Amino acid sequence: MTLLGYTTRTLCYLLAVWLLTMPLVSCNHKDLLNIGDSQQLDILFDWSGVPGATPQQMRLVVFKSASQPLVLPFSPQGGTTSLTGGSYDFIVYNSESEVLSASGNTYEDFQIASLPTSLARFSPEMFASQRAPRAEGTEEQKMVYSPDELWTSVRSLDFFHDVQTVTFPMQAATIEYVFVINNVQNLNNVKEITATISGMSESWIPSLDRCSDTHCIMPFTVSSDGQSTITARVRCFGHCPDDDHSEHILMIYAMLADQTKWYYQFNITQALHDANHHDAGGEGVHPEVPIVLDDLPLPAPVPAEGMGLTPQVDTWQEITIDHIL
Repeated sequence: MTLLGYTTRTLCYLLAVWLLTMPLVSCNHKDLLNIGDSQQLDILFDWSGVPGATPQQMRLVVFKSASQPLVLPFSPQGGTTSLTGGSYDFIVYNSESEVLSASGNTYEDFQIASLPTSLARFSPEMFASQRAPRAEGTEEQKMVYSPDELWTSVRSLDFFHDVQTVTFPMQAATIEYVFVINNVQNLNNVKEITATISGMSESWIPSLDRCSDTHCIMPFTVSSDGQSTITARVRCFGHCPDDDHSEHILMIYAMLADQTKWYYQFNITQALHDANHHDAGGEGVHPEVPIVLDDLPLPAPVPAEGMGLTPQVDTWQEITIDHIL
């Protein structure tokens, strides 16, 4: 049997070919990305939530199942990379800091931590000969650098479809406390002054969007108006998580013109806990918190020889601040 010159067998063959090719012609949905296929991705960083951010360089850490994480460099604006199909977790952060170190082989345990330091690096003359006194209960806390500004973002993606762009909304991972101490006595008699704060967090965990619960001490410099006020700024990842109620002690170390050394302790636990801080970062939260203190009784100049007692130059003299803030 023939139809328009075609045999029945030929017609059946043509019909079968038409049925197989019809879906390819009529269907316009995006193709699935197979496990072994490579797909180009445009990576974008959205800085609208942190106006004024000034990152220099970025790193994108790519986690996939049990594989070693892939670390990719990017500019602050973003860039392009290629990945094969699969389920991914991403962490991105600015990476120009020399006092921060990233570690962790899984998305859950990846963290960015401050590197160790010492008070001698901040004031060699004041701390070279002996270890500085510490607040009770902080003897085992590591002393680390105050972190540079850090911005992070995380995303998770089932990467099987034709995904072309991944945008990361950046947010601040650090907060800055601004300490102002008014009514400082005999400030013109000070040669050097510095400070530390204890019970702070050592690192930031991007996957949890919070600081770690590892306690540390952070030293920082102090500026003076030369009359009666000192100001200090310390940037950190935050302090104890909500289920931790550790104390936070502000230590002020001063060396006077006569080379004597004095230290002061302010218990600022409640002030930090009550402050409008943003331990979890977040869009629209100002990352600067003022802490105002009052009264720092620095000693008057040592009287002339033969008039009164002269403190030992090689020992630290303690002055206790009675009020707890």
